[in-house]
Amino acid sequence: MRKHGIVCYLDVYGYSAAAAKDGTAEKAANNLFEMWKEISQSLTEEDGINYTAFSDSIFLGFDSQEKQPSLLFESEVTPTIQNLIGKAARYGYLLRGSAAYGEFLIYENVVGGDAVIRAHKNESITKTPLFHVPRPEITKINASSIDQLPFSYKEICTRNGGLMQ
Repeated sequence: MRKHGIVCYLDVYGYSAAAAKDGTAEKAANNLFEMWKEISQSLTEEDGINYTAFSDSIFLGFDSQEKQPSLLFESEVTPTIQNLIGKAARYGYLLRGSAAYGEFLIYENVVGGDAVIRAHKNESITKTPLFHVPRPEITKINASSIDQLPFSYKEICTRNGGLMQ
């Protein structure tokens, strides 16, 4: 049941603060539910993506199987993340997240594995709504691939362990 590939973790930026305002919690929850419903429907149509959403977060798992992780990242992960960010924006939400490469288990409401842990950890240091793939994860992906990811890396800036523009 465990798989090996790329895990993405995304969180709705500022959801808790928005829902905490007087009189907006129910509206925010309904809006979030509608967004996850649309996203879930679009992910169900994609073959080979494991996912689970709870509260204002979602985990996505892309099993590399026989595919090179670098090509999987370019052909499936990147367009899926772009699609999800666009769908969330239509509901008024910004997403922040990260990716990691390794072993994972994503089944219904259960998540686990080293890639899940690192994706969550990498997202937690991102202080702005962006999708961040740390250099060590790109290195892991490239080490398992014949074709290398054509990315250059530039650290924006860090303060208190977070990424900032």
